[in-house]
Amino acid sequence: MPRPSRPWLWTLAFGALYLAFAARTPQWADASKLTLYAVAGYLPSWNPGDHPGWTAVAWAWCRLAPLPPSLACHLLASLAAASSVGLLVALGQRRGWPTSAVRGAALVWGLAHAPWWAAEATETYSLAFALTLASLLAQTAGKRLLAGLAAGWGAATHALSVFLTLPEALRRPRASWLAGFVLGSCPVWLAAFATPADPLTGQVSAGTFSLAWHWKSFLSVPRMGKGAALLAGLLAYNLGPVGGLAWGKAPWRQEFPPWTLLLLVFFLASYAPFRLHLMVGFLLLGALLAKPPALSLPGAAVHGLLQPAVYFLLPTLLTAFGAATLGVRQLPGRNNASYFLCPAKAWERSAATYAQELLSKAPRGAVILADFNPGAVLRLVQVERALRPDVRIEPTVVDNCLAHGNPAGCLAAAMGRAKGRPVLLADTYEPYYRLGQLAAMGVRSVGCGPGVLVLGSGESEPPN
Repeated sequence: MPRPSRPWLWTLAFGALYLAFAARTPQWADASKLTLYAVAGYLPSWNPGDHPGWTAVAWAWCRLAPLPPSLACHLLASLAAASSVGLLVALGQRRGWPTSAVRGAALVWGLAHAPWWAAEATETYSLAFALTLASLLAQTAGKRLLAGLAAGWGAATHALSVFLTLPEALRRPRASWLAGFVLGSCPVWLAAFATPADPLTGQVSAGTFSLAWHWKSFLSVPRMGKGAALLAGLLAYNLGPVGGLAWGKAPWRQEFPPWTLLLLVFFLASYAPFRLHLMVGFLLLGALLAKPPALSLPGAAVHGLLQPAVYFLLPTLLTAFGAATLGVRQLPGRNNASYFLCPAKAWERSAATYAQELLSKAPRGAVILADFNPGAVLRLVQVERALRPDVRIEPTVVDNCLAHGNPAGCLAAAMGRAKGRPVLLADTYEPYYRLGQLAAMGVRSVGCGPGVLVLGSGESEPPN
């Protein structure tokens, strides 16, 4: 009889893998935003995009780990992701899966694109996956209060975790599970008593009104067709050829309710596509719990070699054939194919390089107008490295102007509010920064590192 897998060995093995390829420097967008939240201890919050459950853990972690906050938060993501692999092994053993199914589920999960990607840079998903599996493991062991606590904290970390934890609780409802869930989700509902200002924007956006805004901004039923196709492609990319074939052959486990996956598909297919490469991880985890794929030792070896090879080779091929942009927003120095399709982030330094260069070249007392992607990393680098405190960064003003009826006019008005201070646009990406329209309005500009310095009528470029 095969010897059962040891969860801690799986955790150590994938911990070594994730740490070897983890990011070393600040990253774009959410990674920088979440690090700022951890530094400031930004909670409680009703806003699903604030992830207060993650912030509470990261805030404590950053004060224990003697590292720069950005590196500490990357490390936290790697450790949480490695823990999720060990927890999946323990759950499979507790539920009586065959050894080959435990091995297959753990290997497919650990090497899948979404959990691996989330393990390499600051993201909430790794912790949410680990808390989801901890809740299911406690539920299977009959520890209802603990299961509720983990489920509640998981929901406060990422709301999609309830799609996997709640159905299991409904099959065997207990008051102790509900009590644990209420206690565990306190980083959310405590916002009913007070909501702090967002440390990135300085605005209070954590109230109950943010729930309706989130729903309106990110969910759209008409795009479900395209969303479902994208979701299917992402799921196949995560499973890989070996894992996909094994998953298709696996029997459905009776302890997993099939409607859970249907609800997840319906929700994710209608969600904004730019986060699906990570959100698909919840669907993948549900699929593996429903049908754990059995892999023999030779099959596991082939999957373990082939899956990483795909992640590293595909971006190289796309770049060679001139398709590296993937048709999405381009940021200074970032190769979209490598950034999105390959989970490894150890050499991804474009965000930190960009922020360092723009802040170093900004004139004294400048105001930087940015959208969220570069704005978050600019603010994090400024705070973490105590760099250029004389510069004022407005990290989401361009996003606000894009929702305006006249984006270029809105940007011009934002420049006027600088009140004589030098104004920098954080990027030259035309769909966002409207440089052509601004030039037609008489706004002069000159290059300033990766950004643009705006000059008034008759104004010369200020000294660096």
